[in-house]
Amino acid sequence: MSVEAVRSVVLADLVSLVLAGAPDELDLAGVRTATLERLRGHWPTHTLQGFASEAPFVDLEAIRDSGSDYLSHLSSNTRGQIRRSHRLYEERLGPARLSVARDDSEAQEWFSELVEIHARRWAREGVSGAFSRSTTLAFHRDLIREAQVGGRCRDRLGVDLLRVEFGDTTVGLLYNLVHQGCVHFYQSALVYHNDDPRLKPGLVSHALAVERSVELGDREYDYLGGSPEPVRYKRSLSTDVRHLYWVQLAAPKLKMRLIGGARALRRRILGIDSGENLAVLHPS
Repeated sequence: MSVEAVRSVVLADLVSLVLAGAPDELDLAGVRTATLERLRGHWPTHTLQGFASEAPFVDLEAIRDSGSDYLSHLSSNTRGQIRRSHRLYEERLGPARLSVARDDSEAQEWFSELVEIHARRWAREGVSGAFSRSTTLAFHRDLIREAQVGGRCRDRLGVDLLRVEFGDTTVGLLYNLVHQGCVHFYQSALVYHNDDPRLKPGLVSHALAVERSVELGDREYDYLGGSPEPVRYKRSLSTDVRHLYWVQLAAPKLKMRLIGGARALRRRILGIDSGENLAVLHPS
């Protein structure tokens, strides 16, 4: 049986379980368009609750085939911001350097630094960071420990902990997951200089990371999705975009209908129950 046939059977079995009421609800997080279309063939109603998210990525193979560098594939505005920021950093701090954690010990140390900077950044906004839960933090530490740090192996998950410095000053740390030639940007810790908005640590850090992936022969640099609204900086740094879908399948029970109604009311109150946020009904 082909992989596609297996996927269809698994999806059909999951739908059957939900319709039978065990479980009450099934959340499909970040599935691609092909899976969504397959789901339509199994779900008995025309309505699917959820939202669509842009997942921008860089086609690294196309960049290599073009013979030109990564920046030349971006808009003139983004290209100009990156080059200007890079130049200003070097004038202020010293030459640029991109380093990669070499082993688990160094990766764990850099990850701790990333978590600390990331938490401080979001605390100023009054919200929790991505690693605020102890279980989440423990999961990622175990993942890094089990993965191949800084390397490339087709059949094994890899982890890139990248440090971007100018002179002796760190301006960005990136935490990327690598699998079968695809680099998936998971999280970052960026050091902002509020005295000069022309300094763009995120743009500069990703530009250096993408250039490294071009040289290593990776296929994609994926900025991932997850937000109903497009993330501007991810779109500006990408060459292509795909759509991912977050779909909720609810069992046909009174309890789940009441929960669905409450969720719809909440979305209306928050002003997110219209427009493209439920674009899962009409994938692009």
